[in-house]
Amino acid sequence: MHTHDDTRPQAPQRDKAAQEAEHMQASEQAFASLSGTEIPTSYNMWDTKALNPRNNNEKEETLSFRFDWYQATLNPEVEPVQALRWAQFLGQPKPMKAMHGYDKAHDFGQVKILYGGHSGKYGVHVIIHGGDACHQIVDAFRAAFPDHRPSRVDVCIDFRADNAWTAVSLVGRRAAGKFGIQTSTHGDWLEGKRGRTLYIGGRQSIFRARVYEKGHEMRCKGKMPDAPLDWVRLEFQVRPPRHNRHLVATMTADQVARSGKWTTFICNSLGTLRVPVVKLNTRRPQPVVVDSFETMAA
Repeated sequence: MHTHDDTRPQAPQRDKAAQEAEHMQASEQAFASLSGTEIPTSYNMWDTKALNPRNNNEKEETLSFRFDWYQATLNPEVEPVQALRWAQFLGQPKPMKAMHGYDKAHDFGQVKILYGGHSGKYGVHVIIHGGDACHQIVDAFRAAFPDHRPSRVDVCIDFRADNAWTAVSLVGRRAAGKFGIQTSTHGDWLEGKRGRTLYIGGRQSIFRARVYEKGHEMRCKGKMPDAPLDWVRLEFQVRPPRHNRHLVATMTADQVARSGKWTTFICNSLGTLRVPVVKLNTRRPQPVVVDSFETMAA
């Protein structure tokens, strides 16, 4: 029997800790390049000019979040026909299957209206989901129905830079480590061609964050074949406790983003916001309003 004697020298295995240290150093450098005056402009879904490189003489803009998902129940006194009439500006509804304990539902594209059935006694349910005009539709909904109770609110902000993914995901990992928040991943982490996603927080948690490569996603789904590959999105998903829902109904998107302690840490680390903090209190029935963001960053 022939035995194979491989006398070639074996390459020394790199120490795992050293590899992690190198990765963290690269991440820190990427984060530093996105801090202060070098924070990239936000990608504005309604202004394609924002994709173009900005002139160095232009004034630096403060980044801000916008609504990307809004799910709420109206006051039980509001009749379904009132919500249906409001949504008609989006066009004619399409048939859809009822859910969440409702037995009637209408799909207006970015807006879904549900009512009737067992859940109908609590009020008409409205779902406004992501898309080019989501933020504007949410503003219109809030103006038409100020008395509502949000059960899920998503807000997002976009970054464009060669190292945006490394920098923003680092901030997320920092927050997870500092506050003991669970993380998970999804996507193409081996080759990085189809996009990566970092989740911070559990699926049913009050607060959850997503950092993902939006440009890759848009290309893979065929929605924007020429989407920039350095386009990275940060999303916060908030499922407010029942006793805080009336408060969330009046929050701006920026305040929603900073309504949790660790989400505020992420915002302050990115240096994107300078707005009053409204903290959701998950234990006591009354919310706590904080006047200064510095008190939340510690």
